[in-house]
Amino acid sequence: ESNKKPKIIRKTARLVVRNLPFNCTEQEVEKHFSKFGNIQEVKLLRKNDDRLVGCGFVQFENKLAASNALSHTSGEPFKGRPIIVDWAVPKRKYHSIKCVETTDVDSKESELSIKSVASEITEDNSDETVLLDNSKRKTKTNNSRKKKFRPDVDNSRTVFFKNVPFSVDNEQLRECAEELAGPVEYAVICLDPLTEHSKGTAFIRFKKKHVAEKVLSNECKLVLLGKELQSHEFLKKEDLLGKHLEDKTLKDKRNLYLFKEGLIVAATTAAREVSQADMNKRLLLEQQRTRTLKNLHKFISTNRLVVYNLPFYNFDNKKLLLLFKKYSPKNAVINEARVMRNLKDLDESGMPKSKGYGFVSYEKHEDALSALRAINNNPEIFRVNKRPIVLFSIEDKGVLLIKQKRQEKAKKQKSGDTSPDSKMNSEQSQSEPWKEVHSGNKFNKKQNKNSKTQINGNSKKSIPKFVGITGKPGVIKFPKKHKLQAQAITHKNQVKQELIRKKLANKKQSRKQIRLKKNINK
Repeated sequence: ESNKKPKIIRKTARLVVRNLPFNCTEQEVEKHFSKFGNIQEVKLLRKNDDRLVGCGFVQFENKLAASNALSHTSGEPFKGRPIIVDWAVPKRKYHSIKCVETTDVDSKESELSIKSVASEITEDNSDETVLLDNSKRKTKTNNSRKKKFRPDVDNSRTVFFKNVPFSVDNEQLRECAEELAGPVEYAVICLDPLTEHSKGTAFIRFKKKHVAEKVLSNECKLVLLGKELQSHEFLKKEDLLGKHLEDKTLKDKRNLYLFKEGLIVAATTAAREVSQADMNKRLLLEQQRTRTLKNLHKFISTNRLVVYNLPFYNFDNKKLLLLFKKYSPKNAVINEARVMRNLKDLDESGMPKSKGYGFVSYEKHEDALSALRAINNNPEIFRVNKRPIVLFSIEDKGVLLIKQKRQEKAKKQKSGDTSPDSKMNSEQSQSEPWKEVHSGNKFNKKQNKNSKTQINGNSKKSIPKFVGITGKPGVIKFPKKHKLQAQAITHKNQVKQELIRKKLANKKQSRKQIRLKKNINK
């Protein structure tokens, strides 16, 4: 009898409890969980200095009690602190699954933090022994593998269910479906690959199509252990992925596709004859814009443009407005044209000095887009070595909300005066002061269609060489720093090569002129 080893029960009904208060004890945790069933063991993890980690394990007698405790206590407060309860995973199994799965990790720091948390939460499984022989264990695993179902060709008889009780197995689910609905081909509960516990979802394939239709239309409801199962139409993985991608494309609320509009990439036709200073400035702006757009409160405006490389002297709001009027389509409405100035730094005449950039906002997105493509990187405007850089402006949601509140307050104050003259004045003031129409004629639908075709690039007119990248709706990737640096190096090399070519061409021309002069003298 002394030679016999003590039998240890396998820890299947074991829960891990996180975010525990640091002043709690094993007795308090046991008291909190004992109302759901008999508890065999409570273990709180501690550091080397005997301080609590804030995590522990609760071992129940059976799986049903553990599942009830999980559903009722997870997220609920314990000693004034919400606790997180989940199924405990043996250390060996956790690491084996972790090795198979490939996950994208943003940085080394996050990888280290995940590993440290995992090592604290998972418990060593070395003391657990199995009561069955190895041979029996192998046969069981082989049988479980054989029971896997192949994907169905006809999905009309298969129904997906949610809100399935955690303690229910496949046989119980099948019996319930056959009793309340009709004959069943198979019933499978979805299991978590890490914990091998129920996810609370299941698939049932009925033998007859009309039974499945009744269940989907809620004519026949399945109730199991007091819970009503929620029926949903069966979808394949491909369909789910397609839906997910569609949602992603539709949910571009921040207009991020406009980020690429007007960008000049090195080693392209648009980048030819662009100065090194201009290219460096463009790449720096691109880097700054990627950084600001990481903030989810920032978005790209569809109607407002920001213009860089403006002349510092003799260039005011009127000149900026005239410039954009010249290159805008007919009947384009400009709401704002403003050169940003430094109020602290004044010139000789006492006027604030220009900061070298400004903003122009349009009534319609199409007009703003066509103006951007006409002015951005145009060598005929300003100087060849200092071309205008036009991009869609990045706005802040919070700032816009404050502006709207101010405008509403101003309108309320003006509406307080009920005299007819004041009403006329308020109506005139409400019409925006910056709103100026390029042409006095009314807007025609034909002209609108023509402008759209020009924007989409379907017009017969040839696109100028200086136009950069055109933005298209969809998921975009922001440029990384090393790629921008590589662009700067390639452009620098190209500028050097062009200078060498120009020098060689000038030398050839000068030699030809000398030869011609010599021939004339002879």
